[in-house]
Amino acid sequence: MKVFVEEQIFDQWRFRLLIIAVIGLMVETVVIGYSELKENPTELWTTITTIGLSVILILFIVLFLKFETKIDEQGVHYGFRPIQIKLKPAPWNKI
Repeated sequence: MKVFVEEQIFDQWRFRLLIIAVIGLMVETVVIGYSELKENPTELWTTITTIGLSVILILFIVLFLKFETKIDEQGVHYGFRPIQIKLKPAPWNKI
């Protein structure tokens, strides 16, 4: 049996538009609430840190996450790289 391998990446224009919209909303939140946030530096840094981590997570998903599928004589193997090191198997008798 011939082995079939497919990779799907999450780098489509829809995802890029979604990222721009989410980042825009996060920045808008800080800009609008800056007058209140500057009075409490802890809250300001908590907000900025949360936004920064969210942006990093979104960029990680778009730039590095991919769905990998492999079909061979043993069955179908699938998983999200780089989160899963080993692909999860689905034997033919279970499908």
